Amino acid sequence: MNIDKAWEQQLAKQLKAQQTYVEDNGFTAGVLAALPSESGASSSAEYRGLLAIPPLLVSAVVLLQGQPWLRLRDVWAWLSAGDTLSLLTVGAMVSAGLLVGCGAWLARDMKVL
Repeated sequence: MNIDKAWEQQLAKQLKAQQTYVEDNGFTAGVLAALPSESGASSSAEYRGLLAIPPLLVSAVVLLQGQPWLRLRDVWAWLSAGDTLSLLTVGAMVSAGLLVGCGAWLARDMKVL
């Protein structure tokens, strides 16, 4: 730990000694003035929010036509009519697909792919 403290002190000393001011002749102010205002970003977010309303309304209308619990009963009947081996096979395929997808995402995130 003594070596770490000495290293930190030496590094802090070097950084303090090398603080020189670089004149930018108004470059930073020009860049900041050229950046778009935040009001444009919020208006695009509001526009995206407005785009989400029609699909939500259409989905609600489709779901509420008739009786949604009857559709759930039909799905349950379809699942229970299959034999156990088919259900296990479908479950294994879905699990394998999720694992491959997660692996591909992780590989891309780590820049392996």
